[in-house]
Amino acid sequence: MMFAGYHRIFWGLLIATFNIKFGMVKIFPAFVGFMVIYSGINLLYEEAQSMEFKEAKIWALITIIASIGGTIMDFIGHDNLYWSLSFSIWTGIYFVIELLMVFKLLEASIMYLDSKNYLDTAKEYGEIQRNFTVLYIINLVLIHISTIYNIKLLGGISAFIAFGLRIYLIFIINNLKKAICTNIRRLDKLLQSSLKFYCNA
Repeated sequence: MMFAGYHRIFWGLLIATFNIKFGMVKIFPAFVGFMVIYSGINLLYEEAQSMEFKEAKIWALITIIASIGGTIMDFIGHDNLYWSLSFSIWTGIYFVIELLMVFKLLEASIMYLDSKNYLDTAKEYGEIQRNFTVLYIINLVLIHISTIYNIKLLGGISAFIAFGLRIYLIFIINNLKKAICTNIRRLDKLLQSSLKFYCNA
């Protein structure tokens, strides 16, 4: 169940990051990817039954709503300064919401690893969570500066960094999926060895 949950989140992130367009129409808008992510987090919650995964689910749902709002704004966008500024502010708010979803997901995953006594893996992903959060916040500051002062070059740089952070997150989730699978297999082997020992004693 955990493996399947992270697998869905991985594919959801791919869909949300690499939107497929047919002309001016997005075949898979970002919110479709976040719906897949929500379903993945729901699988994790059903398995772990933890408050942290429940909170991650809530933020995933909020991210879906925010993404749909952004898609609508992008579709009906107008070429004037007021609309561009409004869309830029909305984009900043959206990034904050997405960060909260990711933070809660990683926090829930770390708590799950800790509860299963996968302490080394939990410590490793605790550091990854901190690093990702710091980098994301720094980029949010850059986004807001570029928006307030209308610095197009800085806006382009921050957009490139945001894309890089999304790719980094995809790798984090993929590695987390593998790490949990490896720990579960190791635990199964240990239990089987213990069972054989007691049966042969």
